[in-house]
Amino acid sequence: MRLTLQNKIPMKYSLLHDIVPVYQTDDEGNIIYDEIDGEQIPRDTGKTRSRYEAAVDFCANVNFSGQSEIRYTVYGLSKSQYDAIFYSLKDELPLDETSIIFINAEPELDEDGYVKLESADYRVVRVVPSLNYTSYLIRNVERTENDGS
Repeated sequence: MRLTLQNKIPMKYSLLHDIVPVYQTDDEGNIIYDEIDGEQIPRDTGKTRSRYEAAVDFCANVNFSGQSEIRYTVYGLSKSQYDAIFYSLKDELPLDETSIIFINAEPELDEDGYVKLESADYRVVRVVPSLNYTSYLIRNVERTENDGS
């Protein structure tokens, strides 16, 4: 497969920086603390949120059609589990299954300066390396109020 420049489209990716706990806040947005053994401990909600690094520009070949459905069932995914596939030269991109992709959207930053997960178009669901190139199966990011799990 040849990855010609004329077929590539501009995109951005953002890598997972870390996952942090979400704390309970009051009506003004201040974190609520509990005193335990003389120490102030933030009140944990039990949820977490992902923080992503600054978005990086890149170009890749994208296939939005279902032409490759049979090919990727070998890797345990049916067409219902991904929306598009993009290709790059082998080891060209540092992406993994936690990465997010921006094709038609612009990255938005949270109050800490990290890229918001919900501002992305897609997330990588599978990375499939081959001899000369790597395929990335991507899925639309579901829009929710909180990306916590």
